[in-house]
Amino acid sequence: MNRVAVERENSENIKSNENNDLPIADFPREVMQLLEDKCGTEEFVSAFTDVKSKARDKRDERKQTIAAEAVNDPVASAKRRIDKQVKEKQRKKRRIEERMNSRGVFKNR
Repeated sequence: MNRVAVERENSENIKSNENNDLPIADFPREVMQLLEDKCGTEEFVSAFTDVKSKARDKRDERKQTIAAEAVNDPVASAKRRIDKQVKEKQRKKRRIEERMNSRGVFKNR
């Protein structure tokens, strides 16, 4: 739920659920509202703040590990970056094909 809340804050473009006219972010928001109603606002805010800070700490730790790897083992760091670029290239190709297929454009392989 934290991820959805953070993504909603960072992005104003919410994709709609195909089965429903409600945005995808509505369901987690409703669940969070139910939790807040059940346990009380103070406890909910405290727990949610803890979750957000743990997520932030984890993200910062990953960044530090990657930065340390770049200094300590440049070869492994370069391999990781290359692998990441290859995955991104494949993801872009897949998304382009999905868009083409959704529009009825099929190409022979």
